[in-house]
Amino acid sequence: MVAHGKSVALVSHRSASKIASAQQRLVEEVRRRVGPNRVLHIPVWTHLDQELSQEPTHRTRSVLFAALGTVTARLFGLDQIKFFENGVVSLNLPPVAQVVGARATRTTHPQALAGFCRVLSEILKRSIDVANPFMWLTKAEVVQRISAHGFGDLIRDTRSCARIRDMTTLHPHCGKCSQCLDRRFAVLAAGQADEDPDEAYNVDLFTGERLAGPDREMALGYVGTASKIHKMADVAFFSHYGEASRAVNFFYEPSGVVAERILDLHRRHAAAVCTVFDDAIIRYASGLREQSLPASC
Repeated sequence: MVAHGKSVALVSHRSASKIASAQQRLVEEVRRRVGPNRVLHIPVWTHLDQELSQEPTHRTRSVLFAALGTVTARLFGLDQIKFFENGVVSLNLPPVAQVVGARATRTTHPQALAGFCRVLSEILKRSIDVANPFMWLTKAEVVQRISAHGFGDLIRDTRSCARIRDMTTLHPHCGKCSQCLDRRFAVLAAGQADEDPDEAYNVDLFTGERLAGPDREMALGYVGTASKIHKMADVAFFSHYGEASRAVNFFYEPSGVVAERILDLHRRHAAAVCTVFDDAIIRYASGLREQSLPASC
């Protein structure tokens, strides 16, 4: 809207009023800044059937997004929908050993988007394009773009946490799930800490206690993965993350070019995470020396 002067139809589905109010605040503020006629918001309420309520993942949500987005696009006579997700999350290489195969959600992976193109095109008997304009950006770079276009102050009103049920007015983010970790590192790397208050997180990124189990393992795995990638050679990266090769065939560019872009994307992300972590060690050096920080942080 800002960089290219386009109007947009924002399509969303939601199951909790906590998210509904956050979305509405953002839409109203964006309309106020760019003009009321340039933003159409189409929210759709959805709930899991009781017999399916034991499904603990969110991996099917992009199917709903794709379906609702395509219906909306066709009402406007358009044949393209866009997901906006940074490339590191889209590829979603496993941060810990337990997150592999079916356990790794890849709702905007290039292979998944290509699948949506095939299915939607077959259903509608016309060519439907499903694109992700942020495929070659890290989350920190996305945050930098938001700030550069004058919308940095709205970051505090956005929601990233996967644990919607645990959201409170004081702590809209748990600070423990992978989405919260990714958000916080990205905001700090982009220099936008003032726009994302510490108190919004139930567990502080660096000084919050993390009990033994999946949450601590996820935090350690996130930083450990970035540290490894930061110093990996080309061959070592693709040998260790063989799953990255799945994406190569779903781009129009030569496979070698795509592989280089995947590697560069992850190196930029890793460098940002490592820099933020190193800065935190300096910031909390006294606490580390005095052993005044929580042992499990």
